[in-house]
Amino acid sequence: MSVLTDRPTPDPDFEPEPAAERPPILEAVTAYLRRSGGDASIALGALSVITFWTFGLGIVLGAGAIVSGVVAARARTPDDAEPRSLEPLFGILSGALGVAAGLTFLAVAGPQW
Repeated sequence: MSVLTDRPTPDPDFEPEPAAERPPILEAVTAYLRRSGGDASIALGALSVITFWTFGLGIVLGAGAIVSGVVAARARTPDDAEPRSLEPLFGILSGALGVAAGLTFLAVAGPQW
């Protein structure tokens, strides 16, 4: 048998299922994060670093900063300016710093609590 005879043939009547639509609220949140997610990411990241000592709040805020930064970084437009495209990166980095500081604080202070 050759490789050519073992190749499956496509079904001419096959129609792929349409992609599932997202709920309207999720579309609205995604659209907002694509427009101003860099600002939200920086704000959440800064709050994450400031509140790392509050037993988990800094970790939650840091995770939010990372998620909003990733969503904002993936939204590309042709008129992206360099400083504007760095905002999500700074938010992701500050969120990661806040998560790391919060986890370190929980590891150190948790046993004494």
